[in-house]
Amino acid sequence: MNLALYIGLAGAAGSMSRYALGTWLSGVFVGKTVLPVGTLAVNILGSLLMGLVVALFVSRGDVDSRTRIVLTVGFLGGFTTYSSFALETVGLWEGKSATIAGAYVFLTLLGGGAACVAGLTIGRRF
Repeated sequence: MNLALYIGLAGAAGSMSRYALGTWLSGVFVGKTVLPVGTLAVNILGSLLMGLVVALFVSRGDVDSRTRIVLTVGFLGGFTTYSSFALETVGLWEGKSATIAGAYVFLTLLGGGAACVAGLTIGRRF
């Protein structure tokens, strides 16, 4: 199989994983918060996984470049949801919830950055 097909299959798996986790978390938190918890959690988890993949495989050279691309561009590209994040932020802002929109942006950026650092740190220790 060629690389593009593997990337597409991994992206489909990432997208299905994002949908399943996001839907489940949104159901768990329905009526408990106005934040889009599913998307927030997926973005933070995706950042953690990106850090782990880079630390464990890419930086150490344990995996070839094709596998790295399938994992990062394919699976994690399908899994993370920054386009959804942008749309939800605008929706919160337009709904006159500027404070909630700001909190969502802050939590996503801080949480995603911290999770990526954590993934790199954990991965580099193994």
